[in-house]
Amino acid sequence: MRKQVPFAFLLFFLLSNVSYSQENNTPKSTFFLSAGYGLAGSFFVRSYQEFSPIQRYKTFYKKNFIGVSQNAAIGVNLKRNWEVRFGINFQHFTRRIKSLDTLNNVQIDLSHDIHHRDYMWFGSLAKKLEKKSHLFAFGLGLYYLRPKQQEVEIFYPNYFGDVERDFKNSRLNEGGAFTELAYEYKFQPKVNIGVKTQFYYTISAGYSESITLFPYIKILF
Repeated sequence: MRKQVPFAFLLFFLLSNVSYSQENNTPKSTFFLSAGYGLAGSFFVRSYQEFSPIQRYKTFYKKNFIGVSQNAAIGVNLKRNWEVRFGINFQHFTRRIKSLDTLNNVQIDLSHDIHHRDYMWFGSLAKKLEKKSHLFAFGLGLYYLRPKQQEVEIFYPNYFGDVERDFKNSRLNEGGAFTELAYEYKFQPKVNIGVKTQFYYTISAGYSESITLFPYIKILF
């Protein structure tokens, strides 16, 4: 599993590069960067059908509903309190599996995590309502998804598979839409901190994909 930069460290790094001496009459910014890290819940990773040894095979497809979400975007503030964002949302879900089986006199002992990773490239449009240092926003967007799905299969008496399916080997990709609600607080003249929730629906396959909730930071330019 690859290492991830702690969100607290990222927050400190971004804040350390922003001047705290700017006055409240700073001209309105046009561009911004945002980054967030928080929780995700995946409806998709719980939708698999898994089978028991009664049918002569055993499968491990499902992952835990709760995982993590990371979000990074670049955006432009438009007139009349509209904004456009382009970025990537990464979601990661795991599940601990344990199984002891014998295939052709070979014992297989499983005790490890299996993973599901979603890479979502998105574009969104949001309407903002501002009041002094507080901001509320409602947005709609489209996304293109490429997942990586780890799956374990045991077929009695002589097959064992532990594979990760993705775009390269299985052409896994989907497209969908999402809605989002956000609250921001003007922490500094060029720094906003906030919290956001999103709901993703995969249109190309016709199912609810996931829901997220994460704090984030926005740097304005």
